[in-house]
Amino acid sequence: MVEWWFVVAFLAAILKTAYSVVQKRLTLEYDGLELSYITSILGMLFMTPIGVWYLSHIDMSFTPPVIMAITISGVANICAIVTFLTALKLEDLSIVTPLMQSTPIVVAITEPLVLATHYDTGIVLGSAVAVVGAYTLLNDAGGLTVPIKRITDKPILLALTAALLFASTSLANRFVTTRIPPLFYAFSIYLFMAIGFVSIQIFRDRHLLTTELFRGRLILLGGLTALRTSVTYVAFSLAIASRVSIVLQISILLNVLAGGFFFSEKNLLWKLVGTLCIVAGVILTL
Repeated sequence: MVEWWFVVAFLAAILKTAYSVVQKRLTLEYDGLELSYITSILGMLFMTPIGVWYLSHIDMSFTPPVIMAITISGVANICAIVTFLTALKLEDLSIVTPLMQSTPIVVAITEPLVLATHYDTGIVLGSAVAVVGAYTLLNDAGGLTVPIKRITDKPILLALTAALLFASTSLANRFVTTRIPPLFYAFSIYLFMAIGFVSIQIFRDRHLLTTELFRGRLILLGGLTALRTSVTYVAFSLAIASRVSIVLQISILLNVLAGGFFFSEKNLLWKLVGTLCIVAGVILTL
């Protein structure tokens, strides 16, 4: 009998893939900053009912450390999302999203340094397997030296930087979600990002995209933003994090397949092999 946590986690993985596909499609029309603004505004709007419900039903304490952690995470998320979407505009979905999934490995490597703990065998082995996976992923054009040369390409550096930025929010996320409800925290981050990107957009372009927000594909993006976030948090509430995280890795493989199906991206076999190694590396570090 299939357990509910698995069904919900699998649905979250599918939603993550759909979300990435819509984002990739929209990069053909908008630059990284514009799409970051759109994503944060729509995510905030669609999650506002959740935020209002928690404010009216749950007693929450916003202490200075909690506010500081939300601020740090919000700034890091602003930098990470615009970096990721810029990389996605410049490079294949089947390259960028697997590299982005190195975030858990970055967390696993950096946490012992921050918390002064020891590395275990799983972290060392998982990191090594993931490196092999990244090498294979970037070798889609063939040749032993190709991945070494590609590592300095702008979209590859941007994707890895985004993974590092998202990883930097990990400790703040863990701290805050033990003090306020996770879904309200997600709403807070989208609200923070929306305010940030509105300010940046006005400073850069002297105007805001407004009527565009009500286009069909953008409404779809907003809905997927809120639904993906909510379903993911529900999955984590139904089972231990390590089990849910393993199921969520399915989205990486689905992203590679989606890149070939929706965007005619090439060399999928190399990319699938590399992605499988990255997924294996992530699982080993959990």
